Amino acid sequence: MEKKIKCYVYLLSHTIIPGTKVGISNDVNKRMKELDSRNSAGSFIFIFKCEFDNHQQAYNVEQRLLADFSPDLLQNSREMISNKINLEILKRYIYAFKSCLLYTSDAADEEDSVDLGGRRI
Repeated sequence: MEKKIKCYVYLLSHTIIPGTKVGISNDVNKRMKELDSRNSAGSFIFIFKCEFDNHQQAYNVEQRLLADFSPDLLQNSREMISNKINLEILKRYIYAFKSCLLYTSDAADEEDSVDLGGRRI
């Protein structure tokens, strides 16, 4: 039996850089250590992670989040969202897309019909 590898969309803050880092990893603690080893000043602080069943789901949510908040990315950054975006909004956004993935995944399992509010189509 193949073991499923969980993947996480995570949010981190930094002690010096003013923003929230968005990323994906199957080991957030290890990823934080890798990021800290690249920075000579400051360090990353864990804020939040949301578990997904596979890398592709986590990647899709991360990319959608970064695309939708692209006007709020810090200059010269692809992963750091400005602090002017409330963290609760980012968390809810991630949970909302996770819920959508679960619903569409269940619908795909139904093959020939989808339940929309009690109606089969």
